Amino acid sequence: MILHELFWKASEIDKKRGYCPVDNGYICHLCGAFSECGIIYENDGILCDAEKNIAVHIKNAHGSVFSHLIKLDRRLTGLSEHQRSLMKLFYEGESETAIRKKLGIGSASTIRQHRFALREKERQAKIFAVLAELLNESESGVKERRPASAAGKENNAESLSLYAQFEAGAEKASGNAAVGETERARIIKRYFPESGFGRLKTFTMKEKNRIIILGHIASRFKFGVKYTESDVNSVLMEIYDDYVTLKRYLVDYLFMDRKPDGSLYWLIKQDESGVSETNDGESKSAEKVRSEKKMEVKKTDKKEINEKTGSEISVEAEHGRVSRKEMKRQYKEIKLEGGVFIIKNKINGKILLLSTPNLKMVTGKIMALKNGTHPNAELQSDWKNHGEESFIVEILETIDQKDEDFKNKLEKIEKKWLEKLNPFGGRGYNMPGRRY
Repeated sequence: MILHELFWKASEIDKKRGYCPVDNGYICHLCGAFSECGIIYENDGILCDAEKNIAVHIKNAHGSVFSHLIKLDRRLTGLSEHQRSLMKLFYEGESETAIRKKLGIGSASTIRQHRFALREKERQAKIFAVLAELLNESESGVKERRPASAAGKENNAESLSLYAQFEAGAEKASGNAAVGETERARIIKRYFPESGFGRLKTFTMKEKNRIIILGHIASRFKFGVKYTESDVNSVLMEIYDDYVTLKRYLVDYLFMDRKPDGSLYWLIKQDESGVSETNDGESKSAEKVRSEKKMEVKKTDKKEINEKTGSEISVEAEHGRVSRKEMKRQYKEIKLEGGVFIIKNKINGKILLLSTPNLKMVTGKIMALKNGTHPNAELQSDWKNHGEESFIVEILETIDQKDEDFKNKLEKIEKKWLEKLNPFGGRGYNMPGRRY
């Protein structure tokens, strides 16, 4: 079980919903599935906008947010297998008698004791969350760019902001002199044995070395330039296979900053006095940069343009909801097509052949690859290694959704193209009997 990176940055409300808005749609925190704004989706005969569609996705793919989270590894939840089973049954509304039978518990008083223990755990978690926030706020006086608790960070590499607070100027911390250029060059050479910007040998290293290596990697980016997540991924993929970890550390150690939705990244300029300079040229402490980043608020456009009709669509306040009447009008005017398409690797010529009842959903397949959550492991690996620019999407054949016997015709053309292109083994990413 996985969680998308955005889960850790989401508000409490968005965490419970399981999704959050991004610049051009909504993204699922649980798996990274994407729902694009401006498209009218149909789910079981019901028309819905992008936000409703992602909510339906969570229900269909994950059951519920609770169902997904309760299955996470104990390292993330802190729950034993017995506690997990109890919470699941409590959530499903099972009676104490039914729980006793299913789990083999002797008496009702034992179940009440378990309930009390879980409530205690909840109270402890709330107190810890407050302590963590207070500790984060007090970090502004620390003169070392390191985790507030190194041990805690090791226990939870994807932890909350308690372990993501660092201060600029770590090389002068604790009265130690800054690392000399000779020593810096030696450390870089150790971890980049090929050349200054070859492949990173490993990211397992001491804290002092990690800061130097991150600073070296950050020099691949230019101050004042805004990078998309894809741009950052492309650069980091060339350096290290686990580019997601590098990206997170660049932000956590305040070499880079980003928008709350992760859509844009930029370099934080560092000077020798341990001060970070933002893109507007104003000098600020690293902690102040971090605090101001938390205050960013997503601005939602009040109008969006329907690309099919060229008409303006009225949108409700903050979430981009189209009125039901307008939704029906759009749905009638837009020609909806299903069909067969391929995602082709231009480097090795391999393809993944897919069919879909709505070709608008092709965007979601590409977003899954960008987010590293596509179910086809081989394709995802090649995407990671070769980069987005090495792949193209081609529509092979389309069918109007209003066509009679649409479903059977879609199955027939999929079978036809599978037989014609044979995208298996060395020729493609498809696997017999497996759908993506």
